[in-house]
Amino acid sequence: MTHDWERIAASEAFFGVLTDDKYRATELTPERIVEFYATGDTDIGWVVTTFQRVFGVAPKGGAALDIGCGVGRLAKAMRAHAAKVTGFDVSDSMLKLARQYAGEGVDYVTALPSGPHDWINSFVVFQHIEPVEGLALLKRALATLGDEAQRARHLADFARDDDGHGVREVHDNTLEGLWAGLRNFLRPFRRVSKWRLGQYVAVFQWVYNLKTATTTHLRRMLGLTTDAS
Repeated sequence: MTHDWERIAASEAFFGVLTDDKYRATELTPERIVEFYATGDTDIGWVVTTFQRVFGVAPKGGAALDIGCGVGRLAKAMRAHAAKVTGFDVSDSMLKLARQYAGEGVDYVTALPSGPHDWINSFVVFQHIEPVEGLALLKRALATLGDEAQRARHLADFARDDDGHGVREVHDNTLEGLWAGLRNFLRPFRRVSKWRLGQYVAVFQWVYNLKTATTTHLRRMLGLTTDAS
């Protein structure tokens, strides 16, 4: 994966982070780079608001870590909420751009720091990592949390009793959205024999899977070779 992100950094570093055509290398202007980093303020603002809603307190001061920081879009925004911010990424080329455009007040490193950290942020990163490697990285990162942050890990009220019937439920928006999509897909085909229902579900599955962004798909979007080597 390091090799892939080095390629992306060399050709489409900003577009590789936010896939909007205005952030392609041929379209970048100083104004658009400023706009690019401003989106980080919006996203971190949402994170801080979520902290306030879930924990009743927002990050303020302390040490923060951004995993998979890339060009520093979010690490730069985190400076407003932490006394010390470290951006961690596997790509030296991405970090070179981060230091150039978002370096003030942020340390950028290619080795996971030992901490302790009061806040660890990672946004749209772990799905790009092989599961075994990603889980190992997550465990190592969580081990760097300070005592207060470790306690906060166990305070989040993710299981909710929204309907008041006394049973706390975990909501998986991805799966719930998937079932809603299947239901909406099947609605026009009422009175379909149950013996043929599997064929309709198979068509839905095929259409749904077309949306999956594979490594090959991402390479083609960036105009890179499909050779994984």
